[in-house]
Amino acid sequence: MLTTQIGATHADSTFEFGGSARFTYATATEDGERYVSQRSWLGSLNLDLWPYAGQSPFLLGTLESSMEKLIDLRASGGVGHKLTFADDERSTASLSIAVLGERSWLQTREGGQEVISLARFSGRLRLRRKVGERVELNHETYFRPEVYHMNRFNFTNSASIGYQLNGVMQLRASYLDNFDSEARARGARSNYDAQIVVGIQAQF
Repeated sequence: MLTTQIGATHADSTFEFGGSARFTYATATEDGERYVSQRSWLGSLNLDLWPYAGQSPFLLGTLESSMEKLIDLRASGGVGHKLTFADDERSTASLSIAVLGERSWLQTREGGQEVISLARFSGRLRLRRKVGERVELNHETYFRPEVYHMNRFNFTNSASIGYQLNGVMQLRASYLDNFDSEARARGARSNYDAQIVVGIQAQF
């Protein structure tokens, strides 16, 4: 498995603008034959107003593709509100709620493609805690149900621990799992996929 992520953020007292991109590629072997088991990418942009305040509105947009979930392309964007309970050098805790518009180009069981437009609610819980001078713990959970069909949803959960090697480099172990309630209905192998990644992260 190869996974890579890059991101950049600019913030002041008025607004915070950030973007990130993630790419994952993996192969597996079954009955002696090697095949591509995962190929996905995700890009996102966000704009937060008054990011250091206890409450702040925001705009966000994402663009993604996932071979394993049979998503040719999915674009979404929306508006939301963030509640920040703690934000200092050692701890961060926030809860964000948003409404999103989404348009997806999806593969079908018959090998064709269907285009679906819908609205989603989005909830995000983000936690960060620094332990000592070198160790940092992070947790982030997303829950995105459809507005009119709450039993159809996407759920993403991630957790990581980082150890600061020097002023720039960090050794990081991450766990990420995704659940798409409609993936198997489209012909995917599973509604669920997960990964554990150990690597080096550079922060400038």
